[in-house]
Amino acid sequence: MSKYMNLKEKSYEIIKQNIINLVYMPGEYLEEKKLSASLEVSRTPMREALSRLEEEGWVKIYPRKGIFVSVIDEILINNVFEARKILEVSALKLTIKKLSKIKLELLKESLDGISMDDEKRLDQIDDKFHSMILSFYSNFFMNKVSINILEHTKRIKIFSLGKKLKARIIQSTEEHLELLDLLIEGNIEESEKLLYTHLERAQIYYLKILIV
Repeated sequence: MSKYMNLKEKSYEIIKQNIINLVYMPGEYLEEKKLSASLEVSRTPMREALSRLEEEGWVKIYPRKGIFVSVIDEILINNVFEARKILEVSALKLTIKKLSKIKLELLKESLDGISMDDEKRLDQIDDKFHSMILSFYSNFFMNKVSINILEHTKRIKIFSLGKKLKARIIQSTEEHLELLDLLIEGNIEESEKLLYTHLERAQIYYLKILIV
């Protein structure tokens, strides 16, 4: 990879991770010159990195106004979870026979042993579980879309930390455990139904958090 490509990739990845982890807050103005100076990158690779970030929904670029971090709003949450319902349920249909029972049982054990007060750890297990489902796509384009959607989900979760109701944390964990049991049993039809319901409940829940 050329030095130019390295600079572009470096800029893209650092800015994206700063957006995901709320170093750059939703709606925040980003000054291109300051970004270039802080990352020691020239104008051209920085602009290409920002263009890619806009294509993936991380920033909005307005002529004569500047660059702004994309907001976390009703439209974003609906778009993310509608896409996840389609992708994850179809991935489950295609790959349920490839899921390792040993991995599923280990995941269940790790989930069983976590305190309901450990919100970050529960979110990590949730990420691992849903990433596992999507990782079985043997389609380059679907994998790229899936990674982008899960990264947007991660930002929504980080934004919501500390705002979650314990009742939903418990309900979500119970849904994961039930879904893992169904997958271990090889119950395809009920697994698909529960996965769809689980994602729909999460969508409704994060929409409610917006107005808290």
